[in-house]
Amino acid sequence: MKRAVVTLAHPRHAGMLRALRVLDDASARHGWQLDYAFPSREPLLAQLGIPADRTTIVPGLAGWRRWRGRLALPVTVTALARLVRGAQVFYSETLSTFPYCWLAGRLTGVPTVVHVYSSYGSPRPYRKHWLGRARHVIAPSADSLALARRALGGFAPGVRARVAYNGMDGARIVREAEAPAPPPAPTKDQVLLTEIRDILKTRG
Repeated sequence: MKRAVVTLAHPRHAGMLRALRVLDDASARHGWQLDYAFPSREPLLAQLGIPADRTTIVPGLAGWRRWRGRLALPVTVTALARLVRGAQVFYSETLSTFPYCWLAGRLTGVPTVVHVYSSYGSPRPYRKHWLGRARHVIAPSADSLALARRALGGFAPGVRARVAYNGMDGARIVREAEAPAPPPAPTKDQVLLTEIRDILKTRG
């Protein structure tokens, strides 16, 4: 059984937790176990079925953009490094925990997959959360991935960047993408010519 350590700084975000629950329900069938790290143990975790026995509380995960979080950086990174030993991958569900995962991954040799869950109109949030250091990037849409790419001036060579659509039928998307393109819609001139031809035919 392979193991992934999942980090999320927003344990009150129902949508993100539901997404994790879907992953957790499917993980065992694919040979994976998901262990979780949150900054606090919120009631919503139990309500949405996040396994308590595989959850570790790392308070500093919520503080990347705050001075208190920076002061606690060594403690937070050390806790994540201990948690991830023996695992195959970090999964940072949002950008806000990626710097911690990246640092702990450097100490332990464990790679990090970062999910660019939100789209930003400015390049600053992408850079502030060290996205330029990521080697494995997931975005919820092609537009989100394009925004992140532009913000960084392009991904570095060797970066694996992919789209994983949120809550959508992946198999259907693949089928539709591989299907032949539909014929182009007729222009107004073509429609007019067709109507004239039909009129002439009826008049003999």
